[in-house]
Amino acid sequence: MVRSNRHGLTFVLEPSPSGGTCIELRLKSGTKKIIVASPIQEMNQGWYNWEHKGMFVQDAFHFLSPDEREFLQTGLLPAEFEAMSKAFEEME
Repeated sequence: MVRSNRHGLTFVLEPSPSGGTCIELRLKSGTKKIIVASPIQEMNQGWYNWEHKGMFVQDAFHFLSPDEREFLQTGLLPAEFEAMSKAFEEME
């Protein structure tokens, strides 16, 4: 199932063997992937609430961690976000 966010990022959601959802971000430079514990039906409802009802991401995906929600918004994995934050701190 393909989903896009308002920032133009395209994700593919598929059930994972563990019962959760595999979320894959497809970029020209390659792919990034995370697996969340939430079932795909819950992810679809969250996506609908976020993109169509205009809910805040933290409300629509209250069942995800902040790092998982960051991935949906920006496509950044936790290590990438951490490195970017450190780079900004060093600039100050």
